[in-house]
Amino acid sequence: MKKRIVSVFITALLAATLLGSTAEAVTSAGSVRSYANCDALHKRWQYGVAKSRKAARKQVRTGHYKPHVSRAGYRANSDLDADNDGTACEVSR
Repeated sequence: MKKRIVSVFITALLAATLLGSTAEAVTSAGSVRSYANCDALHKRWQYGVAKSRKAARKQVRTGHYKPHVSRAGYRANSDLDADNDGTACEVSR
């Protein structure tokens, strides 16, 4: 019984550590923050937010600055992605 409790505790601790890398897009309450417009989003992420590294690389190839990559941040603000390219509020050079 003790071994099982210890293994569950260790698993939970590892999961919390791994999920901690995406904590910047998550508020302390655990919910992802969405912004009303691109000006507000740019205060947090200067060059926008992409849903994947692939989408961020595409922005650089097409003459934009490299956006921050955060799947959770993009999902919360996908309504700000006017051209549906996987990046919300991208900034041209």
